[in-house]
Formats: sequence, structure tokens, C-alpha cells
Amino acid sequence: MLKKLLLVLLFITTVLNATAPIEESVAKLYIATFDRAPDAKGLEYWLGSGLSIEEIAKSFFDQEETQEKYPAEYSNEDFIIEVYRNLFDRDPDDAGLDYWIEELESGRVTRDYFILTVMNGAKGDDEKILDNKTEVGLAFAHGGRNDADEAHKVLEGVTADPASVDKTLCEFGLPGCPNPELPADCPDGSSFITHNGTNYCPVTSTNGTGKVWLDRNLGATQVCTTFDDSACYGD
Repeated sequence: MLKKLLLVLLFITTVLNATAPIEESVAKLYIATFDRAPDAKGLEYWLGSGLSIEEIAKSFFDQEETQEKYPAEYSNEDFIIEVYRNLFDRDPDDAGLDYWIEELESGRVTRDYFILTVMNGAKGDDEKILDNKTEVGLAFAHGGRNDADEAHKVLEGVTADPASVDKTLCEFGLPGCPNPELPADCPDGSSFITHNGTNYCPVTSTNGTGKVWLDRNLGATQVCTTFDDSACYGD
């Protein structure tokens, strides 16, 4: 009985350890191919497909979104430059560009294989910016987001600087946004309002209607007569 239990635990651990790298790789495929974060439904679909990352990369090119973005007349040179910009926010160097053009033109390498090779070979600042984009992309999907336009916008401010990750997570209200250390009181000496684990400073209105606090994640405004959420109204 104990032996069976250990085998089950070993299997579960193996599956969990195997899922994380595949999840990260799928997110990188979205970034490289579409210049956007993975949507929640798409990530769930590919992770549940049972396909290897190589098979997923190949299947990406059967998708309507890919065919619209890279039609048949889209040159290999333009494709290479686009992928580098999507992944690393830069163009490939001349030698690298010439090499990959030759590989793709000759048929020795397919476009899906090219993407996998480039994203897995990232070093230095390229690796940093891709890791940061991947972290934000997964937070977007884990947050249940599916809007395509937002999936593009969420990566726009991500750089090789780790601070850009925290800034983006907080700006878009995504999981993982840190709650920074704040002073004991707000600038006017009033106390914080804490809502869903985040502190906000109230702004006192001039017409006696109460206190207004701003939700930095949702852009919402509410009027509160006390520091209790139940005493707030508005949207």
C-alpha cells in the first residue's frame, strides 16, 4: 500500500514539474508569434491538449490568427525580424539574419522550429526581457483575462528591468502585484483605506459629501462616509 502511495506521489510530482516548463514555453510561443500574452482560454487549451511543445509550435501555424498575421506572401526576412522584435524588442544582427534566411529559404528549418530555437537560445538581456514578458503573460492568463487588445497592451511596458514587471502587474490589476511598503499615514495625515489587500489614501471632498478614494487597478471612484467598505457608494 505504501509503495503504491509513493508511486502515485511520484507521478503527481513529475506531472507538476513537467507542466511548469511547458506552460512557460507556450507563453513564449504566444509572445514570439503574436506579440501578446496568452489568453486564459488559449493557454488552458494548449496545456490540456497533450501535445509536446514542438507539436504545439507546429499547430500554431494552423491557427487562423497565425495565417492572418503571416500570410503566404510574408517573406522569411520580415518573419525573422518580426519574431526578434516580439521576443526581444530588437532586430537581429546582420549575421544572424542572413543565417536564418538561408536556413528557412533552403527548407532545412521550418518557421515553428525557428521560433523555438530563438526563444530557447536567449541570453543576457534577451533572456531577461523574455523572462519578464513570460511572467507578465502568465499572470495575464492566470488572472482569467481573454481580451486580445489587452493581451497586446500588457506587454508594451515590459523591459529587461524587473521593476517593469511589478509596474505592469499593478497597472493591469494582475496576480502577483506587490503591495509596496507605504508610510504610516497618507500625506494629509489621514489613515489608509484597505481594499482587497491594497492600501489607498482618501481624498477629502470640498462639498461635504464624504471621502473619495481611487481604485488604481480598476479606475473606479467611490464616495465613502466612513473607512468601512459597506459605507461606500458609486462605481
